[in-house]
Amino acid sequence: TAVLTVARIAGTPAARVTGLRLWTSTTEGKTWHAAPVRALGSGRYAVTLPRATAGQSVSLRAWAADTGGSSIDQTIITAYRG
Repeated sequence: TAVLTVARIAGTPAARVTGLRLWTSTTEGKTWHAAPVRALGSGRYAVTLPRATAGQSVSLRAWAADTGGSSIDQTIITAYRG
């Protein structure tokens, strides 16, 4: 389990985070699987990430939004390796 924090860019007006979704891939983004996400409060989320086996890579795709109307959809191919 990892703890991720979602926040706006420094210097922008404050807004409450309304959600985080996370997907993982062990096929370099060819297929994606939703990862369990649990809100901890104050923009912090606990997520369950797969353990990479030796030589395997894990890619991540995250989506988050806030009450200010901002959102982000970011993909990182080969975020970490086993």
